Amino acid sequence: MIVLDVPDILEQKRVITEAEKKYKDLKQGEKWYAVPTKWWETWESLEKGKDPKILGTIDNSELYDEKLKGLKQEAQENQDYVLKNERVWKNLASWYNASKAISGDVVLNKSGQPIIDLHPARFLVQIFEAENDESEVSDRDGSTSDSGSDSDNNNNTERIEKKEKENEEEMLIVSRYKQMKDLKAIVSKQYSIPVDKLKIFLRGPDQEKWSLFDDTDEKDMEQTIGDALPKVGIEPWHLKINKLSSEHIIENEFSTTDPQIGQLLDAKHKNGKFMEAKIVDVSKDKKKVTIHFLSFDRKGDTEFDVDSDDLAPAYSKVPDWRIQLRVGEEIEIHQRVLGDKSYRSPWLVAEVKKIDRSGKVLKQVDSSSDEESTVTSYFSKFKLTSKKSAPKNIEPPKKVSKHGLVKIRLYTGSAGWLSRQYKDVVVDLGSEDIAPQYTHLTKPSRRGYGPKNVASKPEYHGVVGLKNLGNTCYMNSSLQCLAATSVISRHFTSGKYVEDINRKNPIGFGGKVADAYADLIKDVFSDEFSVIVPRAFKQVAENLQSQAFAGYLQHDAHEFTTALLDGLHEDLNRVKKKPVVEAVESEGRPDSEVAELSWEGFKKRNQSVLVDNMYGMLRSHLTCPDCGNEATKFDPFGCWSVPLPISDDINLSIVFMSISSGTTARVTRYLMETHNGVKGKTVAKWMSEKTGVSMDNLMIAGLRGNKPDSVYYKPEMKKVTSVVLRDTQQKELVCFELEELPKVETAKNENVEQGEKEEDGEDKDESESSDDEVDVSYIEVHFKLEPKNQFKVFRVSSMIRFTEITNAEVSDLIWERSKFMFEDGDNMKDEREKLYGLVYAGKRVPIDDAQFVKSTKYFGGRIEVKVTGAGMDALLPEIEPELTSVEYYKQAIPVEEMNEKLNIGEVTNDITVKNAIEKKEEKLTLEKCFEKFREEEKLSEEDMWYCGKCKEHVRATKKMDLYSTGNILCIHLKRFKREKYRNQKLVDHVEFPIENFVLDDYVLGQTDESQVFDLYGIVHHMGGAHGGHYVADIKTEDGWFNMNDTLAKKIKDDDIEEKLVKSSAYMLYYRKRL
Repeated sequence: MIVLDVPDILEQKRVITEAEKKYKDLKQGEKWYAVPTKWWETWESLEKGKDPKILGTIDNSELYDEKLKGLKQEAQENQDYVLKNERVWKNLASWYNASKAISGDVVLNKSGQPIIDLHPARFLVQIFEAENDESEVSDRDGSTSDSGSDSDNNNNTERIEKKEKENEEEMLIVSRYKQMKDLKAIVSKQYSIPVDKLKIFLRGPDQEKWSLFDDTDEKDMEQTIGDALPKVGIEPWHLKINKLSSEHIIENEFSTTDPQIGQLLDAKHKNGKFMEAKIVDVSKDKKKVTIHFLSFDRKGDTEFDVDSDDLAPAYSKVPDWRIQLRVGEEIEIHQRVLGDKSYRSPWLVAEVKKIDRSGKVLKQVDSSSDEESTVTSYFSKFKLTSKKSAPKNIEPPKKVSKHGLVKIRLYTGSAGWLSRQYKDVVVDLGSEDIAPQYTHLTKPSRRGYGPKNVASKPEYHGVVGLKNLGNTCYMNSSLQCLAATSVISRHFTSGKYVEDINRKNPIGFGGKVADAYADLIKDVFSDEFSVIVPRAFKQVAENLQSQAFAGYLQHDAHEFTTALLDGLHEDLNRVKKKPVVEAVESEGRPDSEVAELSWEGFKKRNQSVLVDNMYGMLRSHLTCPDCGNEATKFDPFGCWSVPLPISDDINLSIVFMSISSGTTARVTRYLMETHNGVKGKTVAKWMSEKTGVSMDNLMIAGLRGNKPDSVYYKPEMKKVTSVVLRDTQQKELVCFELEELPKVETAKNENVEQGEKEEDGEDKDESESSDDEVDVSYIEVHFKLEPKNQFKVFRVSSMIRFTEITNAEVSDLIWERSKFMFEDGDNMKDEREKLYGLVYAGKRVPIDDAQFVKSTKYFGGRIEVKVTGAGMDALLPEIEPELTSVEYYKQAIPVEEMNEKLNIGEVTNDITVKNAIEKKEEKLTLEKCFEKFREEEKLSEEDMWYCGKCKEHVRATKKMDLYSTGNILCIHLKRFKREKYRNQKLVDHVEFPIENFVLDDYVLGQTDESQVFDLYGIVHHMGGAHGGHYVADIKTEDGWFNMNDTLAKKIKDDDIEEKLVKSSAYMLYYRKRL
């Protein structure tokens, strides 16, 4: 039933309009709700005096899917429903009641942009108390044990099926943009089961068999589940949770005292490199062993003394590449797998397309059919395929090792330059028919082509430029600051890092990232090169973060730095076997005790030169809003991200150009304090109030590159146009004063004249203009000089508006606006044809021509006023044009600077500019960013906290603090802001200290020693949210240097603060005084 106490419709619309304006931008963690489109449109159409009760209940039954407990997959936004923020929904639901609330959380997609996730991944969950028998619980590689008879296995299967029927399923909803590897933590939190006691199995809606959850899978939910479903959310997946009491790890390591056939080890090959190998024979006295190198011919088996230095424990010298293999990497495959000996080399290069650690999913794929080969080319958008030449895919092996299966793709040749054919092969990951890249094939040499290192001693030690390989400035600037981190660089240049390389780490890279970084750093400090081409490092770095940095697109320097630090840490992690560590709960204990236990737990799994020097801890304090229960948690960090305390309001800069006669044109700058997306008509109304000029005689346009571009307001404009800035970098508008139109009255906005407005203060959309279209045209006027056909821009553009106008009338208007520039302008009107010529639409126009100018309703008509040689001689002597046309059109030169260069008068600042300058005198400092970081916030429903007292998940209040730091403190200024319709970059100037930065007031867990830091590195970003350029400033023993790709420039001591502390600063590197 409808709630009886419903406000009148005008009051409802006021409340809803206010809520929509205040909460219009998407923010991570918020909820948005679906409202039936028909119901919403009916509500919008209600007028004053209408009884709102006629609407009835908000009925979502036609949108609701009972099976999915959410929005139907086929429902279309705008056509079937509209999305409203939580505040709007709560108001509507309180007035009208609602059936089946349908909501979606605001999450970040793959690009980091906020979206409303209306179709999250859904899992039907069953929880079992698992027994410790290997027939039911798989090992960590995902392979089930072969122990036990067939009858035993059948009994186990029946027992599991019986348990499945007995356990009720419940729905678990997870954002599709969460990574699969996060699922374990989500399940642990949701069902209060320790992570080390969890073993998770997944089964698709159309699958019969379970597969072991891969906790190293870095794909997101949408990508993984999308392999089996057309779209995420059509049907839920099944998820089985086994609660374990213990885990068993079986190891069979090489022993010099008791070598055994079948043991794995690392052995030095005749090529001088260590390779993975296994023992195939042992002498009777066990002093000699015969080694077979995996993937090599048996003819190469070699006998070694058991205590030889050429033997080492398995994967202590080479990476455990099978567990570190990632989708997208290239490996080698033997041609015998393909059954084709027509290739020149027995070993071929193939790309990893999918990894199945369980060995079950890929085995179910029927690859024996003659499939169509995909044509990856320009024509692929036309869905062209070639069945005639399609190669057969190879069936997966019937027996699978504990390593599981891998699907690899071999490109079998080209059908012209537009396409390639391929063959997919499913191979046992433990097979000797595959090998790491460059095991049998030679790494290609790049000496013959491409840029090379500049082999010359740098002017300063360690100050070396890095070649931009194509949008790799994000990488170069990050590397420069990390190279300037001396304590880390010394660890690599000295070779000590080799002792730390962890070849077995399943989430590492087998030392490949560490080796590539070491090679680069050694070159930087070798004093042999002034410029380095980091191509080899780039190839390895492409594997970071699931190949997020592959190719040559623009990327974020902070994201790259974080990924690189993680990769280096895991490659150098001194913990070879990570123990299971339970999360530390505060349980009323003092912070010092909880922090110490948390750090000890972290160090049990993470020990590296990065952790020793760059890691600190953040303290998060949670408070239950219902019972007041409190908990404190400490999390390690390597780079501290802090927000900028910036208001959403913007200062819109507007250059007003009034009509003048006989004197210099009056140019005035205004600053309008408003919000992004303000309507052009609202800007025009504001300018009308400030200047006293009627809105009928104003035009608002964008000012880009010192010329008008987008039109935001004209008196006769019907379409509502909003001023949307791509980032908060200053953008200028130009406001032209226009001539009166004596012959035709322009269409007026009657509602605006009557003062009727929307609740947010802006003009209504439906009253943009009258129904009568007015034939009004605009011409932009450009003044140019013409010395020897080398045109130079001479005068800022102006605008002429007309309904009917002759060439002669246009000429008179132009003369009135330009005569002040000539020495005897008042007496030269009849001679003006000698002074300049008019060109319109590419044709010269006689100055006294009585013919009417061709109408141009669209913005873009242009008259060029080309000053002749005689006209140049008649100019006032103080006018010295200096700007070329290229500079004028392509550079954003401020109007003030242009007028000063051309000596055509000053630009006056309105009082609004002066007020804004006074308001900005209060500086934004790094300390204020810290204070913003420490502000309390309420958790989103996606990240709710489990309260031990309430025994339920709640939206707790959270407060963050900096508890401890490493000797190196990396600070990331969160300048990029993602909102509903756009990305923004905050370009506000943040003051930060260069030396003697005392953090005593911010480090909660400090010791008796003072926390004093000095700056030694800065990553700068110039540009907006959609592109730009990165550079770095670094400090060495020789001073400060600006590193701009290959360019290295020393900063003078007097210029240090000016050059370093800029609004482009993005990442700051500080070193603690010891």
